[in-house]
Parts: sequence; structure tokens; C-alpha cells
Amino acid sequence: MKCCRKAGLALILLFPVLILSAFRADAQILVPKDYSGKGKVSIQEAILIFQDGKESLSLEARYEFSSPSAYRQTWNRRGTPATPPPTAGPPAHCVWVVPVLPKAGLLPAPSESLFEDLYDWIHPSIKARYGLRTGRPHGINRFSESVFSAGTGSAENQASWSIIPGTGEAAIGSLLAWIEEENLAGLDINMAREYALKGWTFALGVIKNPQMNGTFGPAHFYFETPEAVFPLRFQNGVGLFNFRFYFLTGMDASVRHLSSMRLSPVTGLGTLSREYQTRGYITLASLETPHSLVSHLSAVRASAIPSLPEDTLRFYALQGSGIGSFSPMRGNQQPRDLAVGEKKAATSPVPGTQGISPSQAGRGYRQPAARRRGYY
Repeated sequence: MKCCRKAGLALILLFPVLILSAFRADAQILVPKDYSGKGKVSIQEAILIFQDGKESLSLEARYEFSSPSAYRQTWNRRGTPATPPPTAGPPAHCVWVVPVLPKAGLLPAPSESLFEDLYDWIHPSIKARYGLRTGRPHGINRFSESVFSAGTGSAENQASWSIIPGTGEAAIGSLLAWIEEENLAGLDINMAREYALKGWTFALGVIKNPQMNGTFGPAHFYFETPEAVFPLRFQNGVGLFNFRFYFLTGMDASVRHLSSMRLSPVTGLGTLSREYQTRGYITLASLETPHSLVSHLSAVRASAIPSLPEDTLRFYALQGSGIGSFSPMRGNQQPRDLAVGEKKAATSPVPGTQGISPSQAGRGYRQPAARRRGYY
């Protein structure tokens, strides 16, 4: 009986670990099958513009490669390190897989400084971090790294993007055939098949001769969708990462539920406008925005979303760290796709019941809750 209890207890303790390992695999970053190193995405950034059922999605991600000696060390019986495995450099090429909706198209990539300018704009305190009045010192990027360091990547080896045509079995079949032809590995096939059967297809960002760390992007897609979406559940396959999400729209967006995805508003916007402190967004027409963002919005209006407003365009900024860390022990929810819709209009009270108590209104009447201030 005691043996059975011990076995049952061991199984209970092991079950969360098994579930956790299923969501912590480094996938969606494809490398050659014979590559002995390990790759991951540490930071992902997205600029999502949505209006009247049309979406513009710009992406950029920070990738990192590590050699076997960096994460595996063997020891002999005397307690001294054995001969470490040979150090592996970056792979010959790597691929980032991103799901997109059907009939998606590629738009010209935005300015390479767009994400950098946005980060500086909504983080005014970064000036104080370096003791400057004019902003971040030249040569330091938003990842707090020196651009002069070896292996940080450059514009010469940026990703080239393409989209697999078709959806469903045709899309997943074409993707797997291309991966086999290129002799690559690292895709979560079950997750990719699930997306394909739901009507998604895939965009591929290929970098030839990458550095040990660098960036995928910036990439720019557009497609039609009933609500703003981002395949965050698929991206959880790249392991733990930090996520920065910039959302621009003319509608009154509902973003309260994003807190369940470990995303919180960027507090730096509160120093730019008091509007953000009470409403959770800022109206771009009331502020002086970075030139790269103005150019990007103009390009989106001209090519993909002509109905995108100018005077009433709202800007939301959210961020989260440790995205993808699903843990049943901590009660975290399983990862799911990010979707943002319009706030539902408040239901009007029953005619003739305003200003009276529920007991006087009769059965079935519920007094409307007081409206809360803030970005909710």
C-alpha cells in the first residue's frame, strides 16, 4: 500500500513537469539538422494597426544562438572539467516561422529605426538612465547592447520574407516539404498543423549567414480579419521571451483581458499625456510623434488601410516578460492567441427604472454597476 502511495505521489509531482516541458520546447526557429548549437528568441515586438476589418502587422524579434559548451559541461571522477565539446558558431542559415491569415500579403518593410524610435519615445526615463538630456547615447540599442559588439548583426544579413500560398492541409504540406528539402529542424509540427486546419498559413523569414545574435525583421504583413489578432500561442513555442505590443486603431479597443496574458500597460506613456492616465491610450494627433511612425502610418494608409483615421487614431502600448512560461503549479492559463476587439456598448437600464431601488423595480432588475475610470 505504501509503495502504491509513493508511486501515486511521484506521478502527481511529475505530471506538472511533463506539461511544462511540452510548452517550453524551443521551436518555430528552424536551423539545419546537423547544427549542434541551440537557438531561441528572447524578445518579440509587434506593431499592429487595425481598422474596418483590415490589419497591418509589423514584426521584429531578437534571436540568440549558443554553442553546446555554453549549456552542457561534462566532469570526470576527480571533479575537474573534462574536455568540453567544440564550440559551435552560428548556423549557415536560420528561419523564423510566423502564422498569418489567408490571402495575406507582404508590404515594404518599415524603417529599421521604427521599433527603436518607439521604444525611446514611450520610455522617457531612458534619458535619465544614462545621465543625458538628449536621449540614449549613440551605439546602444534598446536591448542595452552596444551595436559595436561582435555578433550583434547588421543590415547586411536581415531576413528575407515569403508567404506559403494556400491554407489547411495544402499549407502544412507545402511547409513540411520545404523544410525537408532545406534539411531543417525545429518546427512544432502539431502546433503548425493545428493552425493550418484553422485556416492560417505561414510566413517564413530566412536569414543567411546569421550572427550569434541579431534580429528577424522588420517584416510587414497585411490581411483581413474581423478583429485584431496576433498568433501569440504559436510564438510560445520559441520558449521564454519578452513581448512588446503596440496597437493603433480608431476604435475604442477592449484591452482589459490582456492582463491575463501577463501583458501590462507601459507606464511611460503617462508622462507624455494625461489622457493615458485616465483612458489607457493616447490620441496621436495631440502629440509630436516620431518621424518613422508618421511615415509608417502614411504608408499603411496608402497601401493597405485607406480608412485609417488621423485625428482620432488611438495608440496603446503593452509589454510583458517571461511570456510562454506556462506552469500549472502557479495557476497560469495555457497560452492562447492575442485578440483585440471593440468595447461593447453599455446596456441601457430598463425604461422607467432610473433613480429607483431594485426592490421598487421588481424582480429581474439589476442595478447597473458604476463605470470605472482607467484603461478598462
